[in-house]
Amino acid sequence: MKRLLTWILPLLLLPLAVAVHARDIDEGIDYQRLSPPLDTDAPAGKVEVMEIFWYGCPHCYHLEPVLHKWLEEHADKVHFVRRPSLLNPHWEVHARAFYAAQALEVGERIHQPLFDAIHKDHRRLNDLDSLARFFAEQGVDEQAFRDAYNSFYVETQIRRERELAGRGFVNGVPAVVIDGQYFTDATIGGGFDGMVQVMSHLVDKVLAER
Repeated sequence: MKRLLTWILPLLLLPLAVAVHARDIDEGIDYQRLSPPLDTDAPAGKVEVMEIFWYGCPHCYHLEPVLHKWLEEHADKVHFVRRPSLLNPHWEVHARAFYAAQALEVGERIHQPLFDAIHKDHRRLNDLDSLARFFAEQGVDEQAFRDAYNSFYVETQIRRERELAGRGFVNGVPAVVIDGQYFTDATIGGGFDGMVQVMSHLVDKVLAER
C-alpha cells in the first residue's frame, strides 16, 4: 500500500503544480495594445521584439542576463532590436553613444562592457569625453567615435527616439514592444520573470495570427 501511494501521490499533485505555475495573460493588465502600432522590420517568419532601455538604468542592467537567456530560447522566432530611451533629456548622451557604436559597427562588442563599466565598475560615463576614452579602451579610434557621436546618422536616430518618447506609452525602462503592437514592462508584466512570460505569450500570439 505504501509503495502504491508513492506512485499515486505525485500523479494527484501534478494538476496542482500545473495550476500553481499556470498564468492568465490578459490585454490591459499584463500588456497594452499600441494604437497606432510602431513600424517593424523583422524578417519573414520572425517577430520583432524591441527593448527600450537606458545604460544608466540598474534595472535594465539586471534584465540583461534574463533577456539574453530568453533570446537564446526564442532565437528561431524573434528578431531582436534595442532602442535607447530619451524619457529624460540627460539620457541623450548614452543614446548618442549607442548609435555611434552602431555607426562604427561595434554595437554588440561595446554593449555589455559599457553596461558593466557603469554598473559594475561605477564609472561616470556621462559626457562625450569620458565616453570617448571608454571607447578608445575598447579598441575604437577615439576621433572616429567623436565624429560618429555628432554625425548626421546619430542626429537622425536621436530625432526618432524623441518621437518615440513623445508617444507617451513608456513611463520607465526597461520596456519591451512586441511586433510594434504590444507593450509590456516589469511593472505591469510582474517582474522580470513575469515580463518574459508575457513576451513569450505575445510572440506566440502574433505568429499564430499570421
